[in-house]
Amino acid sequence: MKYEDIVSKEQKLQIKFGEEALNIVYDNTKLNKSTSIAVADEKELYIDFLAEFLSTVLVSWDLSINDKPVKISKESLITLNMAFLDRIYKEIQESSAGFFNK
Repeated sequence: MKYEDIVSKEQKLQIKFGEEALNIVYDNTKLNKSTSIAVADEKELYIDFLAEFLSTVLVSWDLSINDKPVKISKESLITLNMAFLDRIYKEIQESSAGFFNK
């Protein structure tokens, strides 16, 4: 394991959903303290936060709907299931372990 690979700009992550896996690449340099805590009492605020956060940090993924790639943009992400987006958000938080405060 190389330290420079751990703290490099782009991080690869595979998230398992049952038998399926979503492969993503996110930009580690766009993580900071303000994006590590999501406080939202209302569902709309939280899904808006998730869509904004993920559209900022995701570089690529292999998600498709009806064999069409899903664009990484706030507009397209906000239409997806909130629990799905929340899982990706939490997996990125966990995989970046401590790099939020850099």
